[in-house]
Amino acid sequence: MESRVDAIPEARSFKGLEVLVADDSAVNREVIVQALRQLDIAPDVVENGLQALSQVKVKSYDIILMDGSMPEMDGFTATRLIREDENAQRKKPVPIIALTAHVAGDAANAWKECGMNARVLKPFTMELLTNCIAEWCENKSALPAMNLKDSKNSATSTPVDVEGGQPVLNPAVLNSLREISGDMGDAMLDRLFSIYRENAPDALHNLDAACNTGDLIKISGAAHALKSMSGNIAASRLATICEHLEQQSAAGVSKNVSALQAAIGNEFVLVMDEIAAADKPVLSETKAWA
Repeated sequence: MESRVDAIPEARSFKGLEVLVADDSAVNREVIVQALRQLDIAPDVVENGLQALSQVKVKSYDIILMDGSMPEMDGFTATRLIREDENAQRKKPVPIIALTAHVAGDAANAWKECGMNARVLKPFTMELLTNCIAEWCENKSALPAMNLKDSKNSATSTPVDVEGGQPVLNPAVLNSLREISGDMGDAMLDRLFSIYRENAPDALHNLDAACNTGDLIKISGAAHALKSMSGNIAASRLATICEHLEQQSAAGVSKNVSALQAAIGNEFVLVMDEIAAADKPVLSETKAWA
C-alpha cells in the first residue's frame, strides 16, 4: 500500500503544551488528534462546547482548538462564556482558535464576534496548523486576531470541479492527510475511512430528514455536518455540493433544495464506493493526480 509523499518536512515539537480540542465529529477529531501527535502534543478532547466550558474550569490550557457547530453548546457560545469568566476573574485570555468548516454567511464571521483569536479552515495542512500554534503559543503577547483561511497551504486551495472533472477523493487533501499521518502511513487513512463509513450514513439520513421537512435551519446545519466530515476524508466534491446547500439554506433560500439533495445522495454513493474499495486501488487511482 502506497503511504508516503515527497519530502515531508520534519515537524516541530511542542512537547508539554496543554491543548484542548472541541469537535463533535469523530472524523474531525481523528484528524486533529493525529496532527497534534505529530507535534508531540497529547490533547484533551471533548465533543461539544458545554464539555469544553467545564474542562477549562478545572484545567488551564495554552491553546484551545474549537469547532463552531456542535450539539449541546456551539463553540462560539462556549468561547463567549470562557471570555466572560476570564474577564470576571481577571485571568489572562487563553488563545482560542476556530477550527471550522464555515466559509460564508453569518457563521463565517462568528469566530471574531465571540472573541476567538484566529480561524483555520478544515481541511487544514500540517504547515498551517503548526504555524498557527507557533504564533499563538510562542509569541502570544501582541498578536491580532487573524484569518488563516487564505493561506497557500490550504489543503483545498485548488478549485474543486463538482461536475466530475476531478476524482471523487481530492488528491491534494489525500496528500495532506498522509503528511498528517506521519509514521502511521496510510493506516490513518484506513481508520478515517472506517470512521466515515460508520458515521456518514447517519449524517446523510439527518440531512434527508431535514430536507423532507423543509426546515431551512435544520437543512443548513445537517449539510454543514456532512460537509465537514466529508472534506476531512478528501471527499471535496461532496463537501462542495453540501456547502452550496448549506449556504443557500442559511440565507433562507429554498430553491433547488431537492436537486441539491439528490446530487448529494448520488455523490455520497460514489464516495462510499471509493473508500470501501480495496486500499491499493483507492490510492493508486488518485496517485496520478498528485
